[in-house]
Amino acid sequence: MFCIVDLETTGGSAAYDRITEVAIYKHDGTEIVDEYVTLVNPERSIPLFITGLTGIDDEMVAAAPSFFEIAKDIIEFTENTTLVAHNARFDYSFLRQAFKDLGYDYKRKTICSCKLSRKLLPGYRSYGLGNLCKELNIPNSARHRAAGDALATVTLFELLLLKDNKGLIDFSITEWKNELKFPDTIKPDEVFNLPEEPGVYYFLNNQQEIIYVGKSKNLKKRVSSYFNLKKHPRAKKLHNDIAHFSYELTGNETVALLLETNEIKKHQPRYNRARKRDNSGYGIYDSVNQNGFIELHIEKEHDDALPVASFITKGKAEASLNKMIDKHHLCLKLCELEAKTKGPCFHFHLKKCNGACVNKETASEYNQRIDEVIKQFTFEQPSFILLDKGRNADETSVVCVENGQYRGFGYIEGSGEGYSTSDLMECITESDNNRDIQSILRAQIYKNQYKKLISL
Repeated sequence: MFCIVDLETTGGSAAYDRITEVAIYKHDGTEIVDEYVTLVNPERSIPLFITGLTGIDDEMVAAAPSFFEIAKDIIEFTENTTLVAHNARFDYSFLRQAFKDLGYDYKRKTICSCKLSRKLLPGYRSYGLGNLCKELNIPNSARHRAAGDALATVTLFELLLLKDNKGLIDFSITEWKNELKFPDTIKPDEVFNLPEEPGVYYFLNNQQEIIYVGKSKNLKKRVSSYFNLKKHPRAKKLHNDIAHFSYELTGNETVALLLETNEIKKHQPRYNRARKRDNSGYGIYDSVNQNGFIELHIEKEHDDALPVASFITKGKAEASLNKMIDKHHLCLKLCELEAKTKGPCFHFHLKKCNGACVNKETASEYNQRIDEVIKQFTFEQPSFILLDKGRNADETSVVCVENGQYRGFGYIEGSGEGYSTSDLMECITESDNNRDIQSILRAQIYKNQYKKLISL
């Protein structure tokens, strides 16, 4: 028995967005035998661009049930069935996350009709649902609505059932398990029963030495992949050395990245090439000259001062600095990329420097642009706390940065609301600050990968 599913959501991230509509059609392999369709109140505003795409707005979902009100219905409706969706990873991840938020571990077998179409219907320009419907004359009068897309997927799936004379559909449900090869010291169920949650995993050899550390948003999927040599032939040497594994749940990707980085630096695993380095890179440093101008310069990283930004190589540092010089009309001489001789810098002649080198602008004017450069390399607030999902529904993760320095992370009960700053700080386990950590945090903040940011 199959359940063909389509969801509409407030965005593309299962971790941070919410479901706005559910359509599920139960199919016995011949025809639809039951259906479940409903709008869902996401308990947040729907972005205007999403409304423009789906037609679903805040008013439409205001009186709709919240997900917790329909959760039991979905569990019962999909029980003992295989979920089918076009880009199943998207729909399944949203369902799993919605149930996880309620403290329930929702698991179903899945089939991706997009992947299956590539195997059974070769030769098409695109395998997106819209293009396949157009190419195969499948009607869909309600594109980007759950029921319309789900019914179109039903028609597509029925065609795939007719085309499947090699049993690919039955095989695809368990395909990944059949291709995995485990060492004698690891039982398959140890991997199959891994949580499909964010975390850090460790591979160990027969001497119980950590030989590889990695992170994933889905531990089960990532760890399983290392035992599939067809997909990862380059990992054969690592595969042969794996005798045991362990893992640590983190609740979200940000903490997984932070923990992975520090664990690699701590254990120096032989198969990890990235993030093993210490202060062997280059930094862009700032200083104030006797005329009050902020100067930028590149040098090898050292412990005497924290750089504005860190880079693996001098070339990468120079490329980044040159980009900022061009963007903000900075002076080559004040960035130590040209000798400090008398007269203007080369860029002044090209009208790419405003003349700080020949007193054509004040230190105050020039330093304002330097401050903009530094902001792009650093955090907007020097001290803050990030709150995000914890390892279970009753927990929140806490990441702390103080005076631009990463302090560490920890967990606290509940949503994090109502706690004082000192309470949040007390749950932190101190950790090392380095350029990789700084890069991770800047990237995650830029992508809004957190629930709440609290300025200190």
